[in-house]
Amino acid sequence: MSRIRVLICRVDDGAAKQMTELAGFDMPETDVSALNAETALDDLEATAKEVRQAILRHLLEAQWEEIDEELVRQYRQLFSPLSR
Repeated sequence: MSRIRVLICRVDDGAAKQMTELAGFDMPETDVSALNAETALDDLEATAKEVRQAILRHLLEAQWEEIDEELVRQYRQLFSPLSR
């Protein structure tokens, strides 16, 4: 059996093939036999919305952490004892 997994990775500029996994989660499985013909599309769209929000939340958190690390690095350079 297989499943679909979403990965959010950081790719370093110097090594395009080198990736660091920042977040990963499996897509929820859908029991096709449990779907009701009248509401199947609505149920699948609701699941898609939840998954989309989770992916975006993880993606933005990863981006914000990267930005925060860069800002801290720049701040430390400005006030480094070596720069005086």
